[in-house]
Amino acid sequence: SDSGDAGNILIESPGMVSILGSAYVSTNTFDQGDAGDIRIDAYSTRIIGGWIESGTTNVGRGGVVEVRGHDLVIDQGGVMTADSTGVGGGFAGNILVNLGGSLTLLNDSRVSTMTADADGGNIELNVSGYQLLRDSSITTSVQGGTGNG
Repeated sequence: SDSGDAGNILIESPGMVSILGSAYVSTNTFDQGDAGDIRIDAYSTRIIGGWIESGTTNVGRGGVVEVRGHDLVIDQGGVMTADSTGVGGGFAGNILVNLGGSLTLLNDSRVSTMTADADGGNIELNVSGYQLLRDSSITTSVQGGTGNG
């Protein structure tokens, strides 16, 4: 059986990083390995309909998804997630957001950690400016079996 870990993704920009429409940034495993980490380090990050995901579908652990910078906007169903969907699977990863400015989630967007059958991940938001959440969600969950949300 395959047991390799997924690689890490680092995106750095002095300006804006935009993940638009059906675009996605993803590091996943589909067997025993751990998912990789994703870090975006930019002045401004926009996830407009796109996805950022670190996940596993078996016994591996989900990775950390981290966004650092001034502001983050997630809109039009955009998603930032760390998850583990396998039954008897590994822990979901964590989400870390560190911003010197604002966090905005609009129009069915979400920040979430989820696991099917293990401990759910943490979401940590450190935002110096305002936080706006409209018709969107920030959640951690465990869907069944054992584990803590």
